[in-house]
Amino acid sequence: MLITGLSLPFTSMDEFKGQQFYRPLTGTEIRLMTIRHPTLERIGEDYHQAVHISADCNTKTENIESIFIRIECQLEYALLEDCPEFAALSYVWGDPNDTAKIILNGKEFPVTRNLYQSLKFLTRVHNDGEKMLYWIDAMCINQNDVQERSGQVLRMRDIYGSAKLVFAFLGDFSSELIPSINMISTLGGQIIANLEKGLDLLDDYSLLYEPGEDYPALYGVVTGILMTPWFRRAWVVQEVVTPLISPFLVLGHQILPLEDLAIVETALNQPQVSSKLPLGPASIIRKRLATNLMKLRDLYRPDPQDVSSSIQITSIYSATLELSHLLKTVAAQKQATDPRDKVFSFIGLVPQLEYSGSLRPDYTLSCSKVYHQYTRFILETTGDLDILLTKGCQVRGVPSWVPDFENSLEDEMISDNKIGTPVEILVDETRLKVQGTTLGFLDDVWQSSLSSIKAKSSEKLAKFHETIVQKASYLRGDSSFDQVLDEWLKRNYESDQLQQLKSRYHSILRGFIDSLDPTLTVDKEVFRLFGPILLQTYIVLKDGAIGYIIGRELPRAGDMACIARGLKIGFVLRKNGGYWEYICRDLLSI
Repeated sequence: MLITGLSLPFTSMDEFKGQQFYRPLTGTEIRLMTIRHPTLERIGEDYHQAVHISADCNTKTENIESIFIRIECQLEYALLEDCPEFAALSYVWGDPNDTAKIILNGKEFPVTRNLYQSLKFLTRVHNDGEKMLYWIDAMCINQNDVQERSGQVLRMRDIYGSAKLVFAFLGDFSSELIPSINMISTLGGQIIANLEKGLDLLDDYSLLYEPGEDYPALYGVVTGILMTPWFRRAWVVQEVVTPLISPFLVLGHQILPLEDLAIVETALNQPQVSSKLPLGPASIIRKRLATNLMKLRDLYRPDPQDVSSSIQITSIYSATLELSHLLKTVAAQKQATDPRDKVFSFIGLVPQLEYSGSLRPDYTLSCSKVYHQYTRFILETTGDLDILLTKGCQVRGVPSWVPDFENSLEDEMISDNKIGTPVEILVDETRLKVQGTTLGFLDDVWQSSLSSIKAKSSEKLAKFHETIVQKASYLRGDSSFDQVLDEWLKRNYESDQLQQLKSRYHSILRGFIDSLDPTLTVDKEVFRLFGPILLQTYIVLKDGAIGYIIGRELPRAGDMACIARGLKIGFVLRKNGGYWEYICRDLLSI
């Protein structure tokens, strides 16, 4: 393909670092932008600039479209406290190397493909010639000015809180889904009306079903929406919590209020409905991704009519505990293109801490430095050691106890030691000293991969028996194999399954098994029964106690299991010279 007179929209965003699109912001200024929908006349002018496009053109349709349908944007400046009405855009950045060009302030400007699709949607929500203002981070913040980025992150809460509307672009959806999306909105409105009257979620749950179907008709489209990357973004929490009105989800050409999706998701989680869902979609819907976002909105956006329903923060201590809780329970479930945003994105929900020196967002700091500063502030202010248990793997360049906020904590894992004097803690730049109890030293560790277990399940189960069950029984002295096996099975299975599983376990060890399903091989049958739990990493201590590891870092024989005062979950340490290194967290059955 030969094109002259026009440039293709594949240029990396990094190549535009030297171009000047901005003047510096002063005081409380922010940038807003208008989007001009291209007319056919302008498209025609662009088309005639091209000398030749050969007939064997292999360029994707959207790439050709970005050449001939240029989206034009113009920046304006306004004081945040006195700015005109505007809408904000929430979206997933996507691959930074997959870009298209727009016109910004009369110059070519690269944006990610996903943002380009978002802008195309925004050109359709108003008539040509009608002026609408938008705030979009990629254009309204000078991404190459680190100081400006840091300062604007502090204003994100106020920016989204000032927006008249927030559109959340989730991507292109097939037009065939329009009836289902409309049905979600209709049902959502009906359920909300019922709840306001004190009635049940739905008068008739059959509304969720198509005639003749055994499962809810909406589960497929709801699952598809919930599986979009937008729900995994760290910044989404603040973008949902702070606006005056909860966001409107953009699904291709359709708009769906997040509130309606959340309420239908709640209906699908009712026992009389969820029990009929296929296993895969049911597991997605059970996560309550939309519902939990709306719950966070209720907690962190005070209702003037009912302040008791929101989080009450009265001191730096309580504010820091709240930040710690967000990092433990929410941040670990979210993703960010820049890992520093795993913590920066949550500081706006606790505005009492926004201007604390060590917590102020600063993109000049490395990720390891940011994680170190946040962890140290939380430990020194509250003594909340639970924050250490969010560690998934070792963060380079920081002490071993600094977490990466990759492991979330369930409510039942979080300690109750949150009232009164914080636990005694001494911390300097590298060393952490806490009060706790040594539980014992590791005698052996069991760990295996999915591929090896699927291929040799019966062999691996026998090895697990030797490494964990048999050894634990021997080390305890007074426990039979069956007692240890019972303990292991009770932790992982429902009580009504135990006897059958125990019988199958012994049959496998004796070398014979009649598969319940004639289509399965012995290894497949063993994997079906015991595969998921064999994929966990288990430890046995020298006193015979059995535990399992949470996280990706692997312990080894000789490491020490311990638990700090006030925690419900222990952790594994490893001797390194005169100190101990934090390796991972564990759960022990003692």
